[in-house]
Amino acid sequence: VRIWQLIEGREVELCRFDPGFGDDLVVTIDDPLAFARWHMGRTGWAAALRAGGITVTGPRALRQALPTWNAGPQENAAMRAEHALPVGGPA
Repeated sequence: VRIWQLIEGREVELCRFDPGFGDDLVVTIDDPLAFARWHMGRTGWAAALRAGGITVTGPRALRQALPTWNAGPQENAAMRAEHALPVGGPA
């Protein structure tokens, strides 16, 4: 499945078809569990990339900024810490 995410400022739009603007950044997820673990705050972005299930290609500045575009992982990690849930704990 390919999905295009158009981001401008705080506005985001998801497209199921190529909108024709070219790809600034391409994220390939071969291991959806690795992505889910990062999004749930169970692992850091660098660890998720090192595991090999997620590949990001594009300009370095965009690759480095990508994990900051989604507050979910930080919020989920903070919630786990607040409730004393282990990072590698039950799903």
